[in-house]
Amino acid sequence: MLMILSNASLSDCFRLMPFGAGRRICGGERFAKNRFFLVVAGIMQRFHLQLSDPTLKIDPSKYKTSFLIEPPNPVYMSFTAKT
Repeated sequence: MLMILSNASLSDCFRLMPFGAGRRICGGERFAKNRFFLVVAGIMQRFHLQLSDPTLKIDPSKYKTSFLIEPPNPVYMSFTAKT
């Protein structure tokens, strides 16, 4: 499905919909999202996360958006096991 943007260009509006939409939505979407939540929750329960460079300023307005949202420069983090 294409849509016309304000600058008269065409855009594929399903580009950022990894599980589809409507009647043809992926049957595994709920499982995938629940699994992702459990993995991230498990990491957060077991580790302390810190920016490797505490002076780093993160500005979300400069992020590139495509299939994933990514910062303009790498963001390094350290994981320390909780005791």
